[in-house]
Amino acid sequence: MSSYAFWNNKGGVGKSFLCFVAASEYAHRHPDTDVYVIDLCPQANVSEMLLGGYFTSPDGLHFLMSKTPRATVAGYLEARLNSPFRMVADISPYLCEPREFNQNIPENLRLVCGDNYLEIISEAIRQTSQLEIPYDSWKQVLTWGRDLTVALRSYSGDRDTIFFIDCSPTFAIYTQLALVAAENLVVPFIADYTSRLAIENVLAILYAITDPPYCAIRTNCFCKTREGRRSTCTKITYIR
Repeated sequence: MSSYAFWNNKGGVGKSFLCFVAASEYAHRHPDTDVYVIDLCPQANVSEMLLGGYFTSPDGLHFLMSKTPRATVAGYLEARLNSPFRMVADISPYLCEPREFNQNIPENLRLVCGDNYLEIISEAIRQTSQLEIPYDSWKQVLTWGRDLTVALRSYSGDRDTIFFIDCSPTFAIYTQLALVAAENLVVPFIADYTSRLAIENVLAILYAITDPPYCAIRTNCFCKTREGRRSTCTKITYIR
Protein backbone atom coordinates (compact mmCIF):
# COMPACT_ATOMS: atom_id res chain seq x y z
CA MET A 1 0.00 0.00 0.00
CA SER A 2 1.37 3.41 -1.01
CA SER A 3 -0.17 6.79 -0.29
CA TYR A 4 0.55 10.25 -1.63
CA ALA A 5 -0.65 13.60 -0.27
CA PHE A 6 -0.71 16.58 -2.63
CA TRP A 7 -0.14 19.77 -0.66
CA ASN A 8 1.37 23.20 -0.87
CA ASN A 9 0.71 26.08 1.50
CA LYS A 10 -0.54 28.11 -1.48
CA GLY A 11 -3.54 27.79 -3.76
CA GLY A 12 -3.56 27.97 -7.54
CA VAL A 13 -0.47 25.82 -8.17
CA GLY A 14 -2.31 22.93 -9.86
CA LYS A 15 -2.39 20.68 -6.80
CA SER A 16 -5.87 19.23 -7.34
CA PHE A 17 -5.37 18.87 -11.09
CA LEU A 18 -2.09 17.00 -10.58
CA CYS A 19 -3.81 14.71 -8.07
CA PHE A 20 -6.61 14.07 -10.57
CA VAL A 21 -4.21 13.30 -13.44
CA ALA A 22 -1.91 11.11 -11.33
CA ALA A 23 -4.77 9.03 -9.91
CA SER A 24 -6.60 8.65 -13.23
CA GLU A 25 -3.49 7.72 -15.18
CA TYR A 26 -2.34 5.25 -12.52
CA ALA A 27 -5.76 3.60 -12.50
CA HIS A 28 -5.70 3.37 -16.29
CA ARG A 29 -2.23 1.78 -16.37
CA HIS A 30 -2.83 -0.58 -13.42
CA PRO A 31 -6.30 -2.10 -13.79
CA ASP A 32 -5.51 -4.77 -11.17
CA THR A 33 -4.95 -2.13 -8.47
CA ASP A 34 -7.68 -0.34 -6.53
CA VAL A 35 -6.93 3.38 -6.73
CA TYR A 36 -8.50 5.49 -3.98
CA VAL A 37 -8.77 9.26 -4.10
CA ILE A 38 -9.49 10.87 -0.73
CA ASP A 39 -10.55 14.50 -1.12
CA LEU A 40 -9.74 16.25 2.16
CA CYS A 41 -10.39 19.74 0.82
CA PRO A 42 -13.67 21.62 1.45
CA GLN A 43 -13.56 23.00 -2.10
CA ALA A 44 -13.79 19.43 -3.48
CA ASN A 45 -11.98 20.36 -6.69
CA VAL A 46 -10.56 16.92 -7.41
CA SER A 47 -14.00 15.41 -6.75
CA GLU A 48 -15.52 17.83 -9.27
CA MET A 49 -13.05 16.70 -11.93
CA LEU A 50 -13.57 13.01 -11.25
CA LEU A 51 -17.35 13.39 -11.33
CA GLY A 52 -17.27 14.94 -14.79
CA GLY A 53 -16.38 18.58 -14.43
CA TYR A 54 -18.45 21.71 -14.80
CA PHE A 55 -21.53 20.25 -16.47
CA THR A 56 -22.15 17.03 -14.52
CA SER A 57 -20.35 17.31 -11.17
CA PRO A 58 -22.87 19.63 -9.41
CA ASP A 59 -25.60 16.97 -9.63
CA GLY A 60 -23.17 14.27 -8.52
CA LEU A 61 -21.91 16.27 -5.56
CA HIS A 62 -25.45 17.17 -4.50
CA PHE A 63 -26.49 13.52 -4.73
CA LEU A 64 -23.59 12.32 -2.55
CA MET A 65 -23.97 15.09 0.02
CA SER A 66 -27.73 14.52 0.29
CA LYS A 67 -27.37 10.89 1.35
CA THR A 68 -27.77 9.79 4.95
CA PRO A 69 -25.06 9.50 6.05
CA ARG A 70 -23.29 11.88 3.67
CA ALA A 71 -21.37 9.79 1.13
CA THR A 72 -18.33 12.03 1.55
CA VAL A 73 -15.21 12.44 3.62
CA ALA A 74 -17.19 14.79 5.91
CA GLY A 75 -19.70 12.00 6.48
CA TYR A 76 -16.89 9.71 7.61
CA LEU A 77 -15.40 12.36 9.91
CA GLU A 78 -18.81 13.17 11.35
CA ALA A 79 -19.19 9.49 12.23
CA ARG A 80 -15.79 9.61 13.93
CA LEU A 81 -16.92 12.62 15.97
CA ASN A 82 -19.78 10.50 17.30
CA SER A 83 -17.29 7.83 18.34
CA PRO A 84 -13.89 9.55 18.43
CA PHE A 85 -11.74 6.70 19.70
CA ARG A 86 -13.30 3.75 17.89
CA MET A 87 -13.18 3.16 14.16
CA VAL A 88 -16.50 2.98 12.30
CA ALA A 89 -17.53 -0.58 11.48
CA ASP A 90 -18.37 -0.01 7.81
CA ILE A 91 -16.73 2.57 5.53
CA SER A 92 -18.65 1.65 2.36
CA PRO A 93 -21.37 4.35 2.88
CA TYR A 94 -18.69 7.03 2.48
CA LEU A 95 -17.26 5.62 -0.74
CA CYS A 96 -18.43 6.26 -4.30
CA GLU A 97 -17.66 5.03 -7.80
CA PRO A 98 -16.89 8.07 -10.01
CA ARG A 99 -17.54 5.97 -13.12
CA GLU A 100 -21.26 6.02 -12.26
CA PHE A 101 -21.17 9.77 -12.98
CA ASN A 102 -18.31 9.95 -15.49
CA GLN A 103 -17.79 7.10 -17.94
CA ASN A 104 -14.25 8.29 -18.74
CA ILE A 105 -12.97 7.27 -15.30
CA PRO A 106 -11.48 3.75 -14.94
CA GLU A 107 -13.57 1.20 -13.06
CA ASN A 108 -10.84 0.58 -10.48
CA LEU A 109 -10.78 4.21 -9.28
CA ARG A 110 -12.85 4.99 -6.19
CA LEU A 111 -13.49 8.27 -4.44
CA VAL A 112 -14.08 9.49 -0.92
CA CYS A 113 -15.69 12.72 -2.05
CA GLY A 114 -14.83 16.19 -0.81
CA ASP A 115 -17.46 18.23 0.99
CA ASN A 116 -17.84 21.87 2.03
CA TYR A 117 -19.26 20.59 5.33
CA LEU A 118 -15.67 19.65 6.19
CA GLU A 119 -15.03 23.28 7.06
CA ILE A 120 -18.03 23.42 9.37
CA ILE A 121 -17.02 20.37 11.44
CA SER A 122 -13.31 21.21 11.50
CA GLU A 123 -13.53 23.09 14.81
CA ALA A 124 -15.31 20.14 16.43
CA ILE A 125 -12.51 17.86 15.20
CA ARG A 126 -9.88 20.22 16.58
CA GLN A 127 -11.61 20.43 19.97
CA THR A 128 -11.89 16.64 20.13
CA SER A 129 -8.14 16.39 19.60
CA GLN A 130 -7.63 18.62 22.66
CA LEU A 131 -9.58 16.45 25.12
CA GLU A 132 -7.67 15.68 28.31
CA ILE A 133 -9.01 12.12 28.44
CA PRO A 134 -7.71 9.90 27.00
CA TYR A 135 -4.18 11.24 27.39
CA ASP A 136 -3.38 10.56 23.71
CA SER A 137 -6.55 12.05 22.25
CA TRP A 138 -4.53 14.31 19.92
CA LYS A 139 -2.66 11.34 18.48
CA GLN A 140 -5.81 9.26 18.04
CA VAL A 141 -7.73 12.04 16.29
CA LEU A 142 -4.82 12.87 13.99
CA THR A 143 -4.81 9.25 12.79
CA TRP A 144 -8.44 9.31 11.60
CA GLY A 145 -7.22 9.69 8.03
CA ARG A 146 -4.82 6.79 8.41
CA ASP A 147 -7.61 4.70 9.91
CA LEU A 148 -9.60 5.36 6.73
CA THR A 149 -6.79 4.16 4.46
CA VAL A 150 -6.34 1.00 6.56
CA ALA A 151 -10.09 0.29 6.35
CA LEU A 152 -10.14 0.86 2.59
CA ARG A 153 -7.14 -1.46 2.20
CA SER A 154 -9.10 -4.15 4.03
CA TYR A 155 -12.16 -3.35 1.88
CA SER A 156 -10.13 -4.19 -1.25
CA GLY A 157 -9.26 -7.65 0.03
CA ASP A 158 -6.38 -9.25 -1.87
CA ARG A 159 -6.12 -6.50 -4.49
CA ASP A 160 -3.25 -4.03 -4.44
CA THR A 161 -4.16 -0.51 -3.35
CA ILE A 162 -2.78 3.00 -3.73
CA PHE A 163 -4.06 6.26 -2.26
CA PHE A 164 -4.01 9.79 -3.64
CA ILE A 165 -5.01 12.42 -1.07
CA ASP A 166 -5.85 15.97 -2.10
CA CYS A 167 -5.29 18.62 0.57
CA SER A 168 -6.44 22.15 1.23
CA PRO A 169 -3.72 24.82 0.99
CA THR A 170 -4.34 25.80 4.62
CA PHE A 171 -2.75 23.85 7.46
CA ALA A 172 -6.17 23.17 8.98
CA ILE A 173 -6.98 20.13 11.10
CA TYR A 174 -8.27 18.23 8.04
CA THR A 175 -5.00 18.93 6.22
CA GLN A 176 -3.15 17.48 9.18
CA LEU A 177 -5.30 14.34 8.96
CA ALA A 178 -4.31 14.01 5.30
CA LEU A 179 -0.59 14.47 5.89
CA VAL A 180 -0.52 11.96 8.73
CA ALA A 181 -2.31 9.43 6.50
CA ALA A 182 0.20 9.76 3.67
CA GLU A 183 3.52 8.01 3.31
CA ASN A 184 4.73 10.42 0.62
CA LEU A 185 4.27 14.14 0.00
CA VAL A 186 3.98 15.78 -3.42
CA VAL A 187 4.46 19.58 -3.36
CA PRO A 188 3.30 21.16 -6.63
CA PHE A 189 4.55 24.68 -7.29
CA ILE A 190 4.96 27.28 -10.01
CA ALA A 191 8.04 29.39 -10.71
CA ASP A 192 7.16 32.52 -8.79
CA TYR A 193 8.16 34.23 -5.56
CA THR A 194 5.03 33.39 -3.59
CA SER A 195 5.40 29.70 -4.42
CA ARG A 196 8.91 29.81 -2.99
CA LEU A 197 7.53 31.37 0.19
CA ALA A 198 4.89 28.63 0.36
CA ILE A 199 7.56 25.94 0.06
CA GLU A 200 9.44 27.61 2.92
CA ASN A 201 6.25 27.30 4.96
CA VAL A 202 6.00 23.60 4.10
CA LEU A 203 9.58 23.07 5.30
CA ALA A 204 8.95 25.04 8.47
CA ILE A 205 5.65 23.36 9.35
CA LEU A 206 6.57 19.78 8.57
CA TYR A 207 10.33 19.64 9.13
CA ALA A 208 11.04 22.62 11.44
CA ILE A 209 13.42 24.13 8.88
CA THR A 210 12.85 27.81 9.55
CA ASP A 211 16.02 29.49 8.27
CA PRO A 212 17.04 28.12 4.86
CA PRO A 213 20.57 29.17 3.87
CA TYR A 214 21.23 31.78 1.25
CA CYS A 215 22.04 30.56 -2.24
CA ALA A 216 24.42 32.31 -4.60
CA ILE A 217 23.62 32.57 -8.29
CA ARG A 218 26.45 33.41 -10.66
CA THR A 219 25.61 35.21 -13.88
CA ASN A 220 28.14 35.86 -16.65
CA CYS A 221 27.54 38.96 -18.78
CA PHE A 222 29.26 39.70 -22.09
CA CYS A 223 29.76 43.17 -23.54
CA LYS A 224 32.12 45.15 -25.77
CA THR A 225 34.53 47.86 -24.66
CA ARG A 226 34.96 51.14 -26.48
CA GLU A 227 37.90 49.62 -28.30
CA GLY A 228 35.62 46.84 -29.58
CA ARG A 229 37.12 44.11 -27.45
CA ARG A 230 34.90 41.54 -25.77
CA SER A 231 34.70 41.81 -22.00
CA THR A 232 33.22 39.48 -19.42
CA CYS A 233 31.79 40.52 -16.08
CA THR A 234 30.42 38.28 -13.37
CA LYS A 235 27.42 39.15 -11.21
CA ILE A 236 26.73 37.31 -7.95
CA THR A 237 23.15 37.43 -6.63
CA TYR A 238 22.27 36.11 -3.20
CA ILE A 239 18.78 34.78 -2.65
CA ARG A 240 17.14 32.93 0.18
